[in-house]
Amino acid sequence: MNEPLLSPGHDKSHVIYDEYKGPATHATSSAHLRRSSWVHTTFLLLAEVVGTGILALSFNMKKLGWFLGFLLFFFCFFLNYYSGLFLWRIQQRYPAVRNFSDAADLLFGRREALVTHIAISITLFLTMSNYLLVLALSIKDIFYQSSLCQTATTFIAVAILLIPSQQRTLHCLSFTSAFSVLSIVVVLIICIVTIFTASGIEKGDTVVFPDSSVTFLGTFNALSSFVFASGGQLIYLEMIGEMKEPNEFPKALVVGLALMFLIYASIMTVSYSAMGDKVPDFLVLVISPSVTSQITNCLLAFHVTVSYTLYQQVLVRQVHTMYAHHVARHSSIVNHTTKDSTHFVRSSVQWLVLSSFFLLCACMIANLVPFFSDLVSLIGSLVLSLISYVYPALFFYRSSKLMTFEIAPFEKFVTVLLITFGLLLFFVGTYSNVDSIISKWQDNKQPFSC
Repeated sequence: MNEPLLSPGHDKSHVIYDEYKGPATHATSSAHLRRSSWVHTTFLLLAEVVGTGILALSFNMKKLGWFLGFLLFFFCFFLNYYSGLFLWRIQQRYPAVRNFSDAADLLFGRREALVTHIAISITLFLTMSNYLLVLALSIKDIFYQSSLCQTATTFIAVAILLIPSQQRTLHCLSFTSAFSVLSIVVVLIICIVTIFTASGIEKGDTVVFPDSSVTFLGTFNALSSFVFASGGQLIYLEMIGEMKEPNEFPKALVVGLALMFLIYASIMTVSYSAMGDKVPDFLVLVISPSVTSQITNCLLAFHVTVSYTLYQQVLVRQVHTMYAHHVARHSSIVNHTTKDSTHFVRSSVQWLVLSSFFLLCACMIANLVPFFSDLVSLIGSLVLSLISYVYPALFFYRSSKLMTFEIAPFEKFVTVLLITFGLLLFFVGTYSNVDSIISKWQDNKQPFSC
């Protein structure tokens, strides 16, 4: 029987489950986990969310025009605030919850937790595929004087990522992550400076309202890109779980989203006002082939290499843990990450096989969808529509039923809005993005072709 682990009268909120050691009390775990202030959490939120998605925002703004573009962009941030607020309330009521799978398990049941776990894994994998595609595009622009096609640079990207993919602890990447964030900031600055100073930049027209060529499906295509660029709900519960004062998360959420909105709006405003309908789907393309473009793409390549490694580490570790527990019957082998460990070689080989498998699968996706803006939008509609909006609303509604508290009328409206919008974006947005990808296959080139 698939009953939730938590029900009225059966409060397990004081227990935290460690993935490898089993249950631990909230008191003993908090001392180790809760170290972040709301300021740290704000910067962590920005560092985790602001990434390659920003490079497609201006292109999607030109589809919608100033009015509809900023209206829908603000609407996404409005929903992001409430979905984050709902997740915070879930964690406040159930301190044991550290991620989406925990929440689904506690509030619904093991079957729902498994479905949620699969959805998260798909999200991680598709995001990895996006990073690999960006790395391939960067390599192509770095060696612009050669005749390398995008399919070839995709396989070069696979070879480059294979080595850092063998890093098996987040601690190994803690130092490089800071430089990764700095590198994407420098890339954006170079792009903006180029737009205003380069002589060969094409100038186009801007529109207040979208013209008749922009269809209903095209609107959802652009909207999916906004969701991809601003969606960080997947890690909110983990952020809250590491705060010294979890009740201050709303402060970090408001400041973080406000700064993110200002950064994104500034980039969109500057690039769209300067280039109009000539703005490219991949903002780095505003830099003509030169030494500057090579430096910019090297920085971008470094950023996505670190980002890919972080995401694949989470995904591969999850699969490695499942394999070790259910197939190898040796759960502790996952933790043999140092050379002095007893089963280090065996554990490393297993990790190599799994990381290589996901790397090749990501390569296949990057070649099937070699269009940056379309892959970004597809991820936004296919998985982030559910993770960012539907799941938080369902968790919040379910907790109100289990704990028998009344949801305020406006928040009840927002709950329905989150679920409705998320499902609409999932179905209509995904159809729109798949249709756009198929059209580009017909107009440009078939997958895996040079």
